[in-house]
Amino acid sequence: MLGRLDEEGSKAGITINTTKTKVMPSAFSSQQPVLLRGVPLEDVSEYVYLGCLLNMENDIKLEIAGRGRAGWVTYNSIRSVLEDTKGQKLRADLFNSPVVPALRYANETLAMTNVAETQLRSSQISIEHRMLGLSLHQQK
Repeated sequence: MLGRLDEEGSKAGITINTTKTKVMPSAFSSQQPVLLRGVPLEDVSEYVYLGCLLNMENDIKLEIAGRGRAGWVTYNSIRSVLEDTKGQKLRADLFNSPVVPALRYANETLAMTNVAETQLRSSQISIEHRMLGLSLHQQK
């Protein structure tokens, strides 16, 4: 099947890059290497595709942790602007434009559990509290 895909693609001028193409075998797949044009493709247990970490176990813990880190990195990149901005609506818009998408990127493609959703919500709330300058004591 892969050979046919490569053959039909080459007719249209598309070439499959054997160094970038990976194989993620399941527990039920053959242990034989997958070859494309005689070159064995690399077996991986997980990989990042379009910004999302994929694995056969559908374990999204690492992906959720990565989304939280991305939210903090994005917040820190605009932190000084947020601190200097006085208008509440403008601050909310500045926060919602880059930070929330960084936290929620590709969520619709993940099989979200209640725990994962809670972790993402917790990350967002702690970033919002930091933006508002609230300490843990003030939050209670």
